[in-house]
Amino acid sequence: MNELSTTSFNTTAQEALESDFSHNEKGWDIVLGNPPFIGEKGNREIFQKVKNSELRECYQGKMDYFYFFFHRCFYDLLKTNGILSFITTNYFPTAQGGRKLREELKQNANIKTFINFNEHKVFKSATGQHNAISILSKAPQEEAQIYHFKASNLVKNLKDTLKDLNLITHFKSDSLYESEESYMRLSPKNAIMESVFIKLKTDSKALGEICAINQGIVSGADKVTQKHLETYHWQDIGLKKGNGIYVVSEAEARAKNLEKAYLKPCFKNSDIQKYTTKLKSSQYFLYLTGKESQDSIPHILEHLSNFKANLEERREVHKGSRLWWSLWWSRKQEIFETAKIVAPQRSKTNTFGYNEVSWYASADVYFITSVDSEFSLKYILALLNSKLYYFWLYHKGKRKGENLELYQIPLSEIPIKLIAPKDQEPFIALVDEILALNSCHHKGFIPKNLTNTESQDSKNKDSFSLSQKEKGFIPSPLPLAPKRIKPPLFLFGNQGESLAISASSSKSAEALLPPLIRFSAPRSGRDIESLQSQIDSLVYALYDLTQEEIAIIENANKTHKSTGGVR
Repeated sequence: MNELSTTSFNTTAQEALESDFSHNEKGWDIVLGNPPFIGEKGNREIFQKVKNSELRECYQGKMDYFYFFFHRCFYDLLKTNGILSFITTNYFPTAQGGRKLREELKQNANIKTFINFNEHKVFKSATGQHNAISILSKAPQEEAQIYHFKASNLVKNLKDTLKDLNLITHFKSDSLYESEESYMRLSPKNAIMESVFIKLKTDSKALGEICAINQGIVSGADKVTQKHLETYHWQDIGLKKGNGIYVVSEAEARAKNLEKAYLKPCFKNSDIQKYTTKLKSSQYFLYLTGKESQDSIPHILEHLSNFKANLEERREVHKGSRLWWSLWWSRKQEIFETAKIVAPQRSKTNTFGYNEVSWYASADVYFITSVDSEFSLKYILALLNSKLYYFWLYHKGKRKGENLELYQIPLSEIPIKLIAPKDQEPFIALVDEILALNSCHHKGFIPKNLTNTESQDSKNKDSFSLSQKEKGFIPSPLPLAPKRIKPPLFLFGNQGESLAISASSSKSAEALLPPLIRFSAPRSGRDIESLQSQIDSLVYALYDLTQEEIAIIENANKTHKSTGGVR
């Protein structure tokens, strides 16, 4: 420090993207910054200025504005071996719009240090933001040091912050990058983890190859917001924040006599649970593709005419490819009407639900539907909800802080094991049991007046429109014996060998199965956990994982449960 205090510095503080730095032809030794974290949505004019500049080649859809600052530094600001240090959000290592930035770093930067604050709140006013400090040099790639924070409280001062630094790994900078997207993998690496990932990808197909993966509906205006009121003064015609535009309540639909044929049940991402979803909603989408005859929707058009000024501002309406009253992106209707797996776009854990009913949702839900008939959706559902696949999604997927981001690209990259349809049956049988149990134990779906008679039991089952298979899973009141499924039974041996036992086998054959993977009708929430554990065991056996590999996965899931995901 004494040496630095006697050194003459050439310094400047200017707007980095627009300023002319040609007076320093040799470039700068150090560039420090806290560039603005701005998305393109709602800020097109700011992005357009840069897109018209010499940095136009660096633009990519869904990028953040601060990416341009990294590009500018390597374009003409830093001298060879110069140092860049930025504090930014920590999403760019796996962000969908960050590929060009990652390619820039891979080609031109040595990542000296990356400090990931995880759940630490660096900026108190920035709710929900996750930050990182990147220290890079314009030099050949060397060894990178990756730091993570151990705690998740507000950063109070530098001294306390440095105590929480945890050096988790260091390795060659070029080994950070993975796949065509140049994802930066910043988690600790070891031989056991790499072995698990290799096994997951061996004899597999990517989910995007065997299923269609679609985002939910984009209307452009689900409900009236405060910004709408400030911009369009809709309060002058009696509208309030929360009133429906394309998403209306049952009461609104009835009061306005909206045409029922175009009202579709609207669900939220919070309606998704592991394996199942809520099946009733009091909210409805006005499902309008633009192909409807206007004569068939007079009341809906009258309702939407209140919001016409806003609806006409949507990009596709401006371009002439959408009618002012149609949904912005309605998607193909069959994805909402057929058998499907659904996932919230963001979740603390791997949460994939399943249903076969009319079920519509907005863009914060992703829909997975079958393309390849060789793969049962229920087999895929079992894998996706397993502990092993949480491990994959945490380390190989996309995250925002400790939340998994279950978007189209990370979902499409999930490896699914190639096995014959017959070998998928044990997974499907367990999923069927979980779905049936959830059907009768779901909140609001529990019969309150079960009596000890078969007729009353049958009446209650019929009142919930359960399928014959679901009815068979529901434990009957004593003294009646519970009905049970008789699927082909399947178990894996200790060394990975398999043994199939047919449904017609004797009771003594079923007794060969360890308690962990016997099929029987569950009776409580604890039994659902048991069924999930059976699925996890089948998944471990499917991938022939060692006890050491299983221990790492179990520990990762246990850590997630106890700390909310903080590693």
